[in-house]
Amino acid sequence: MNEMSVTGNLLVRGKSNKRRSKSKGFALIGALLGTLAAVSPGSAAQSPQVRLDPDSIPQFAQPLPGLDLGAVVSSGPTGVGLKVYVGADAIVGSTEIHICEFDASVLPSGTPGVTAKTRSWGYIVGPSCPAPGTPEYTQDSYIGPVLVAVRNLPSTLKFVNDLGNADSTGVLAYKYSVDQTIHWADPLDLHATAHCYHLAEDGHIPDPGSECAQNYAGPIPAAVHLHGGIIPPELDGGPDAWVASDGRKGHGYYTSAPAPPNGFTYKYPNAQETAPLIFHDHVLGNLRLNLYAGIAAGYIIEDNTLIPTDATGVWGSTVLGVAACDPASNKCLPSNLPGTAEIVPVIIQDRIFDTNGQLFWPADDAGGILSSPNPEHPYWAPDFFGDVNVVNGKAWPYLEVQPKRYRFLFINASHSRIYNLNLGVPMWVIGTDGGYVDTPIRVDNLLITSGERYEVIIDFKGLNEQNLILRNTAEAPYPNGTAPKPTTLGHVMQFRVAAADAADTSFDPASGNRIRGKEAQIVRLVKPTKGKLAVKKKNVAVTRQLVFNDVDGASKTVTNPVTGEPGTTYLGGRLEILMNNTKWSGESDRTYGDFTPITLNGVTNNYSEIVQEGNIEVWEFVNLTQVSHAQHLHGVAFQVLNRQDFNKGAYMAAYATAFPGGAFIPGFGPPLDYRPSSASGKKYGGNPDIKPYLQGKVIPPRPEESAWKDTVITLPGQVTRVAVRYTPSDLPISAKAQDRYFPFDSSGGNQNGFVHHCHMTEHEDNEMMRISLVTLNPDAPAPASRLLKKGIDY
Repeated sequence: MNEMSVTGNLLVRGKSNKRRSKSKGFALIGALLGTLAAVSPGSAAQSPQVRLDPDSIPQFAQPLPGLDLGAVVSSGPTGVGLKVYVGADAIVGSTEIHICEFDASVLPSGTPGVTAKTRSWGYIVGPSCPAPGTPEYTQDSYIGPVLVAVRNLPSTLKFVNDLGNADSTGVLAYKYSVDQTIHWADPLDLHATAHCYHLAEDGHIPDPGSECAQNYAGPIPAAVHLHGGIIPPELDGGPDAWVASDGRKGHGYYTSAPAPPNGFTYKYPNAQETAPLIFHDHVLGNLRLNLYAGIAAGYIIEDNTLIPTDATGVWGSTVLGVAACDPASNKCLPSNLPGTAEIVPVIIQDRIFDTNGQLFWPADDAGGILSSPNPEHPYWAPDFFGDVNVVNGKAWPYLEVQPKRYRFLFINASHSRIYNLNLGVPMWVIGTDGGYVDTPIRVDNLLITSGERYEVIIDFKGLNEQNLILRNTAEAPYPNGTAPKPTTLGHVMQFRVAAADAADTSFDPASGNRIRGKEAQIVRLVKPTKGKLAVKKKNVAVTRQLVFNDVDGASKTVTNPVTGEPGTTYLGGRLEILMNNTKWSGESDRTYGDFTPITLNGVTNNYSEIVQEGNIEVWEFVNLTQVSHAQHLHGVAFQVLNRQDFNKGAYMAAYATAFPGGAFIPGFGPPLDYRPSSASGKKYGGNPDIKPYLQGKVIPPRPEESAWKDTVITLPGQVTRVAVRYTPSDLPISAKAQDRYFPFDSSGGNQNGFVHHCHMTEHEDNEMMRISLVTLNPDAPAPASRLLKKGIDY
């Protein structure tokens, strides 16, 4: 086994003498193997980029892109900053979206020395990518589009990956930064011969110029995940559902209808409650770079029974057959709030740029700073913190507003950065990740982690002719890291309030009026003000306790595997971050027989989280690491139950001694049998019960966390508890057992699962992600008798 030592709170791994079996590699679906295997894996080279001083970038010099620049799309390419209606295909039919490379206007004119646009990737709606040299090749923003769907009206989206090869991309942050020593999509199947990630986890440092140290040069893989979507697992767009630009595919690839070799078609049922979703890349082991290049967009589900007819005809009854809504009835959701029908997305990211205005990624010692703490993973670092705040694809933009109320959708699309937002005026939260709150919630600060969404109303009345700065005060890493520099990372964007008064008859969140009427109130699993369950304990089928682990490498002086520079000192630190001490694949030497191997298209993963449709579960996340995490569950919504401190040192000692041999074994999985035992407190998870080590009272969720969510902040040294229900979120608690099911086969034929992971992309890229399988409710109708059927409806 790997040798470990415990230093303070850090678990340090030394080299191992154990020989690992060779990996089977990924399944490459289709008849591509013979003709494509000759693609070169690349050569090792350090990025030649020089970092741009963020203080040199003019702030508040560009208007915020509204991401709402167009209506119905009929031809293209049309660009990324637009709104596209996709509900039931009644307006645009099947929507074709290409994943493209283009130039974007990110930095303002006047940035010293920067004349070029920023080469980016993004989603382009239309039949093709814009051609270089055409006006369309320069986009105003790389973020977008915003797709608007309607509940229970399916939307068909055809995605095509046109990104080409890594060695020819103009996105230098990708070209020089793919790390082949971590478990990633690996379209060329390098691991089948070089075994790069198994060598790395056994402490091997790549030789300079070797295959494992090379820059990846092959076809670029991409996947599309509907973040927050309650959908069949085949449509989830998980890490193995990728397709490369040349047509190679991951073993989880799926298409609902015919598509080009380098694409797929997803038919989303849109069967969930109205909610603000996003869609973005999710490729295994390299999400951080695909997302960094720009692949992210919005997806809003509205409710066709609650959206009023519109005089413009866009939402008229002749098009969608929707009913009018009387706001005075208190039955209308926020999409109908008078005067606030249009959402202003505020998608926040942090970035680094080079002196030519291109995206810069801190891999190895690019830019003269050694960012990778361990030579085993020369291009990967455990966190990414940029030095420039970018909103809707613009560095430090401004928005002109009238002195009235506006509705905003805040999305944190950063990698590792948590934001604590403050405008100096009240913000009223009206919605969270999974839907709308019952009554508006006033907050003065909005704490938001990667992957979280909050819908907010801000009232600018009485602030005529004032310029307000949206500020950030969150430390990085949160909560015990470095405070943001007030004049750079402390600034997010500016609001410029007009001089003239404006009439405002819109919904007033300060009035005390409810958003959800009696017929649409949140189905409560928890009592948010008390941090207790609202359902009876006997209705909770399972409690799971999952532990978050850091696995750290020691400091060492070696030859740099990228540059070949001898005598390079790596400081050591996190080699990987694990969920329940378990690898993504569940590969382990454990002999308990408590993991379930499931094979999909020739690739076997070992499952531990096997849940049953119709059940309520409580998941406890025990954070033993040094930083906060953004825990995200695919395919289901949950409610935050509470948080609680615990004695970290004492628990870590008990945890380590619970392993076979009495010492921590990295990647072994939990120390005990995963199934409930007296030692685990009768909880699933295979860990010593946290209960004897708890300190203080439970901490209820923050008021703004009181609605349905899919992503939650988990602080270090705390247990974060969530209540998960494997049914549609608006199904009454009183529903009979036979009615507690999704309208589709949520089991994926007992082969396709959903992932759950930390949404901080560097963490999920390097093992902090696991797969869960939803088994069917035995009392519910069989998949063939459900409303939505695979092969027909999706």
